[in-house]
Amino acid sequence: MEPPSRPSTSGGHPQHSSTSTDTTAPPAVPRTLSATDFASHRAHEIHAMERFLSQNTELKGGLRVFQTIARHLRRRAASWNIKRLPKLVRDRAIKEAEKDPRSKQKVSKRTISRATAIRKSKGISLMEDYKRRAGQEGRRWLETHVWHAKRMHMVHLWGFKLADHPNDKSTKATHRHALHQSFIHDASYTRCVEISGPVDFVVRVVDACADPGAISVGSKRFTGGVRQGATVLYDTGAWPGGLLGPVTFMWRREGGGETEASQATSPNRQLWLFVHPSLLTAILASLHASLALLPPSTPVTVRATPTPLLRFELTGPRSLALLRHILHPVDPSDPLVGPAVDAGWSRPNATAWTVWNDIEGLRSAASLPPGCVLGLSVWDPRLRFPRAMPPRNPLAPSTASALTRLLASWPADAGSSSVWDEQLRTRLADRVPLERDLNARRNQNLVPGTPLAPALGDPIVPVLILQRGMMRSGEQGGRGSREVECGVDLLVPQGWGAAFWKAMSFAGGVAGGLQDRRFLHFEASMPCFPYDFPSSAPYVEWASGIKAHAEELYGRKPPAKRVNYAKNGVRSPFGAEWARLVDRADEADERGLEANLSGGGFWVLETPAVGKVIRNMFEGGEAVTPEAAISALIGVMSAVAAKRGLAVNESGTLEGLERALVRVRVDVVGRGRPEANFFVRSAGRKDYEAVEKDMETFLKRSGAEGKKRFGGGEMGEDVEGFGGESEDESMDDDDDEDDGENEDEDEECDVEMLNGDESDGWDGNQDGSHDEGLGDGGKGKKSIIMARKRENDPLHDRTILGFVTSGQYSYAEGRGRAFACVALRRLFEMQSVNVMEGRRYPNLVLVQSTRSLARRAALLTVCT
Repeated sequence: MEPPSRPSTSGGHPQHSSTSTDTTAPPAVPRTLSATDFASHRAHEIHAMERFLSQNTELKGGLRVFQTIARHLRRRAASWNIKRLPKLVRDRAIKEAEKDPRSKQKVSKRTISRATAIRKSKGISLMEDYKRRAGQEGRRWLETHVWHAKRMHMVHLWGFKLADHPNDKSTKATHRHALHQSFIHDASYTRCVEISGPVDFVVRVVDACADPGAISVGSKRFTGGVRQGATVLYDTGAWPGGLLGPVTFMWRREGGGETEASQATSPNRQLWLFVHPSLLTAILASLHASLALLPPSTPVTVRATPTPLLRFELTGPRSLALLRHILHPVDPSDPLVGPAVDAGWSRPNATAWTVWNDIEGLRSAASLPPGCVLGLSVWDPRLRFPRAMPPRNPLAPSTASALTRLLASWPADAGSSSVWDEQLRTRLADRVPLERDLNARRNQNLVPGTPLAPALGDPIVPVLILQRGMMRSGEQGGRGSREVECGVDLLVPQGWGAAFWKAMSFAGGVAGGLQDRRFLHFEASMPCFPYDFPSSAPYVEWASGIKAHAEELYGRKPPAKRVNYAKNGVRSPFGAEWARLVDRADEADERGLEANLSGGGFWVLETPAVGKVIRNMFEGGEAVTPEAAISALIGVMSAVAAKRGLAVNESGTLEGLERALVRVRVDVVGRGRPEANFFVRSAGRKDYEAVEKDMETFLKRSGAEGKKRFGGGEMGEDVEGFGGESEDESMDDDDDEDDGENEDEDEECDVEMLNGDESDGWDGNQDGSHDEGLGDGGKGKKSIIMARKRENDPLHDRTILGFVTSGQYSYAEGRGRAFACVALRRLFEMQSVNVMEGRRYPNLVLVQSTRSLARRAALLTVCT
């Protein structure tokens, strides 16, 4: 059978005959539709649906309530446990169970506990719950505690429950956001001390316990209230010993367009000191002791602010863009300002509002004047809850020139703010709008998601924006540290922390805890309190807790699975014995291990002027004996104290400087990541010669920056620890005079002394047999025995310069780096020997782990 013929095609389209006789057309669509006719034609479908619903719902017994809910709302065992059903259908399920005689459930009349019912009946909100928690001494909550507790590991420190580190991010993510975006940290645990009175008397009170080598709080650059400053406080009359800790300060700027000179001569002024929470009691005691030195009728008051201020630290180039995205400053010409001022709210600062609009195109907070203060009045940030920050826009040349002129002449009245008014802060804390009231206003918007417009009765919130450019003293940081050093702080009144914090988080700020903040200080080569201040009381408290926790973890492991610290000659692996650096071995042993770990018996040089002299002598290229260095420092400290009219404490005498420590930075050459409590040791002659050969290769690859910083080259290759081929002839003159031992055994003994295998108290009595990094157990045992023959040698541990306080891998430098504190006398002992021997790198040292005998070469830089 032949298939039907197909019509011929041309160009892919069928050819239709022009003589076609097909006249069939589709029926015409009616122009109107009758509901009655349409329902009559679908009557059988409607009846079928009604019949199915009447037979298969919970009303007719065909289906139970839990079978009628949507699939995504169903839960296992919902037929047995009614409480697993959604709240909307739970009442129907309870009635169904009561009517069903087959149901074995005992339906409770009360579905919630009595305590929950009482709490709900009283209407206790989260803010009221926070206020209850905030009143608990020792475990106070921050206003952002609930937000942080869901995302971070919380720790109990300094009387607060604080966020330690995020659960989903590492320090590398923190560094990336701080370098390119914005990192936020809730520092509301910082306490505020208010000093009121005439400027001259307030300055005398603070200067009596402040570092005389730092800038005085009475400097004209600060008394005008235009910028904040930083200093270090001590016990009254105890400088250079008796360290309390670093503080920042800020004077109140009075409005009215007054000049800085008139501000300084104002009869009554306020000074705020922002202190670490662990220092509040000690600083108040020191300030009252200074106040007691003045006449009894001095009109000066010192107190801790009863209404705390909340402080948020923002770090990164987009910190200003983040604040601009969440803050809605109040226009002074807004019609709502007049009724708000009549209602008791603050009047906006017109100068600050103008400056805020002029710096719109500023790309980084590091471009602001160091320590500048900007006082703004803003609306509730929840009115227009922000979305993610938009990308940057290019800056026009005309705008850039105007911005440069503004930054060069920062307005004096820009720092005036009503946040200093305690009564206003109390009223703001009591009148924070509730979320339900804001949601009710949002429901009235025709378009969902539309920002709310400020209305009559909305509070005006005063805030302060502070630039952190005055925080550094001493040696400058490494690469990429400018953004970390020059961030901004946002100060808001109590009760408004959650509102501003959530806005910053949703706008793109990445939050972090205490460990992230410490890491950013580390990357900026800035010591972080209290971790890098071993002579302070908060450090002793913190280090004792870390030591106890580490010892507990160590004790859980069997001897075969843990490091044998006794074999490594480490007396205290979980805490640095600072007192042993400045005492003779017999005195340190009599005092005991715990006393050596405490902050007594030594002190750290913190004065910038003294640190500059130490750096110049250490890096000057000439040999400086410890006696010459101490004599020079005594003269410098006496001159510094004389400028303030103070007397040098006994810590600044010859005997006192024998017990002084110097803060240094240690840059590891090649591989290796130093950690806390690692040893910093001087390099023997053979160690130095082995390193110098490799450093000649590194010099060819190093840039100008590395040569300038390290005096020769910047190392980037791997340099291993130098095993057992070393001797310390330069630091120990008796190394070659041991009788009865051959040359190989003598060299072994010297090597192990470099690694800490002396029996002068550095060898602990902890049990264990596992020894990381030790190749030959017999060799280590032999060296320990040989070292015991020399236990009366007064120089048997002079190779130990100090201990690491903070150390890890630096992403900015691309190598391991650490902060350490070394003994002043031992530092110049090493420097004089290295210079006299003609070493090209006199700052070369060795860093040794507490867990092994491996040592790494490193370069030491004084950063006090």
